[in-house]
Amino acid sequence: MKRFIQSLVALLFVTQFSFAQSKISGTINNHQKEGIYFATIALFQHKDSTLVKGTATDEKGHFVLTEIKDGHYYLETSMLGFATAKVENLNFPKDNGQQITLTLSEDATVLSTVEVTAKVPLLEQRADRLIVNVAGNVTSLNGSLLDVMKKVPGMLVIGDKLKMAGQPNVTILLNGKSTKYMDVQSLLKDMPGDNIQRVEVIHQPGAEFDAEGTGPIINIILKKNSLFGTNGSVNVGVAKGEDFKYRTGVSLSHYQGNLNVNGRVGWNTRPDKNL
Repeated sequence: MKRFIQSLVALLFVTQFSFAQSKISGTINNHQKEGIYFATIALFQHKDSTLVKGTATDEKGHFVLTEIKDGHYYLETSMLGFATAKVENLNFPKDNGQQITLTLSEDATVLSTVEVTAKVPLLEQRADRLIVNVAGNVTSLNGSLLDVMKKVPGMLVIGDKLKMAGQPNVTILLNGKSTKYMDVQSLLKDMPGDNIQRVEVIHQPGAEFDAEGTGPIINIILKKNSLFGTNGSVNVGVAKGEDFKYRTGVSLSHYQGNLNVNGRVGWNTRPDKNL
């Protein structure tokens, strides 16, 4: 009986060990050694840059990533107003339990051209949402809307698509209005980043957002009189089987005030054989 109990305990220990997965934790600071609140933490596969885990720091700048499978990874952290930092060559289970401390440098690319006229906090935490005041932040002056959104707390950009760390579904609003019938991906890539006034990250939407479905909401507020403009894309494809096949398509979108127009046209040819 004693031997049976010892064997059972050993079996439970081995089983628990085999199902155990790695974790890492750490702190993201500024140069004053103060924790940076809501910085985005993303863990990627080293071989193909596939996103594995994502989270955001707490009010003290701490983060934890758990249930990491064995493999080779790298970690990136980003935050509006700061340069992106990376930790290379994380190997699990070797680096299980590692404590990472990163100090982010302020992004001062165009500091010399910015005139500060009023002190507006970068982050405002309200009862139902986190507000990121993008206007006046130096990182919003260059690049596209998508480039700016990469630095918004908790946001991840995967294949030019916007996602939120730890959330499978995200609804994007523009000035509080649905983007259901817009080509959001083209809009994010082509609109200048300096058109943004602020971004509202609404983790638990209230009754006024019931029509938008479940999950968190990203409400992008544009500056007054922002011009959306016209954007589009062209795609061409060729395939070879027994014979060649060809396809091409054009997509155009125009956004101007209350006018939103989207259009697509495509053409393809394939061989038709009659035996």
